[in-house]
Amino acid sequence: MANINLITYSGSLVTPQCDALMNDAELNNNGMFFGGEVSASGADTLQISHGFGVIYGREFEIMAQSITVQLATSGTLLGRVYINLDLNNQSQPIDLLYVTGSSLPELVDNPDINQTSGSTQMELATFTVDTSSINNVVNTVSQVTRVADGLKATNASVTAVNNYINETVKPIAKHNVTYAVTGEGDGIYLQGGGTTIIGAGECAQRIVDNNVNGAQAGTNESVHIAGDDAVYLYSACQNIDNRKTVRLTSAGNLEVLNGGITASGTIKTNGHTVYPITYKDVDINLHTATWGTATNLYYTEINVSGWQWIYGVSIAFWGGLTGMVQPYIVGAGAIGLMSTSNSFPSTNATIRIRIMGTRISGD
Repeated sequence: MANINLITYSGSLVTPQCDALMNDAELNNNGMFFGGEVSASGADTLQISHGFGVIYGREFEIMAQSITVQLATSGTLLGRVYINLDLNNQSQPIDLLYVTGSSLPELVDNPDINQTSGSTQMELATFTVDTSSINNVVNTVSQVTRVADGLKATNASVTAVNNYINETVKPIAKHNVTYAVTGEGDGIYLQGGGTTIIGAGECAQRIVDNNVNGAQAGTNESVHIAGDDAVYLYSACQNIDNRKTVRLTSAGNLEVLNGGITASGTIKTNGHTVYPITYKDVDINLHTATWGTATNLYYTEINVSGWQWIYGVSIAFWGGLTGMVQPYIVGAGAIGLMSTSNSFPSTNATIRIRIMGTRISGD
């Protein structure tokens, strides 16, 4: 004969443990079906209403009652009203208790109580108590829900997400999207089968509706990144304080906020080529320079007409100088030096001028 019993059968014994196991599987959480509300009633009294609840499938009933709480001797203490379920206590397997203290102990939680016996606890409410009264009563116990109710809520959320994708995301994307999500520390990719648009605010939809840069074509496999305000690109964010940022402002300015621009190709703005900043050193013997005077200023010009053009010139000086020397831009073919010292032109010294600009070429 097999050592197995059919519990749900005519004449079989269905025990409280059997019921608890089934209830626990069907119900979604511990808590109260109704009632069990805690409130302050008088300076040192808590009132608890009649109610029914369940802890890991074990049903219980709370009778309407009052609990007298010991007031604090000084200061303010924390308090808790809780249910203690102890299946090893044959005389009183369940009890309604309270505890106060400067801190509250961890509740005992034993999800396997129906297999291993032992005890478990469930909090009904918290409060504070001082030397004269009970305050700040908060009912913390959950309302019991069934697994089926939880599934209904989950299904409703999934339906809402699907509706959003179908009504909002798909009309924008218009093409198949491939994506992959892997474990922590692994990669993720998002790939559109054609035109891919990423936008903040209403940008993505407007780019599609207005066919910006051929976005409606769908098959050109271009990527559009847009924002109603600025668009940011970040790198080196492992330490956020060391991040590097490129910002395209709503005014159309491209800003490198904490780095530089390095180009191996050509950079253009409004159709004009922007060349990297560079410099050229020029040695000049002041004794042989041709100087002129104007309003007590002495000046000389350096011919740079062999260079294509110079923009944003700044000049540094090396060598022996007397008097105050300032550089100035004469024009497209020359730069100049001027001084207020009449001894400066006669100085027999060679100085080095470093000319820096966004383009120095044709040398």
